Amino acid sequence: MLNVAMISKWHVHAEGYAKHLQSHGSVTITSVWDENKDRGRAWAGELGADFEPDLDTLLRRDDVDAVVIDAPTSMHAEVMIAAAHAGKHIFTEK
Repeated sequence: MLNVAMISKWHVHAEGYAKHLQSHGSVTITSVWDENKDRGRAWAGELGADFEPDLDTLLRRDDVDAVVIDAPTSMHAEVMIAAAHAGKHIFTEK
């Protein structure tokens, strides 16, 4: 089982990526972080996942093997570097 965290719902493809992951039998979306806490909390509820308001805390979670990054483009370097330092696999569209 691959445990994935969704990093932001900002990008237009975020919802589609989440649906695709959910349709795969060996992937679980465990958590969500979003730079907009209200949007992130609502999306986590839709996905049946935990909402984590602190990115570093999310990246330290044992139930996060990989992240899907759909944050604003201006945040990609910061978020990807943090995920890489945490040893997470990364998918992003750039």
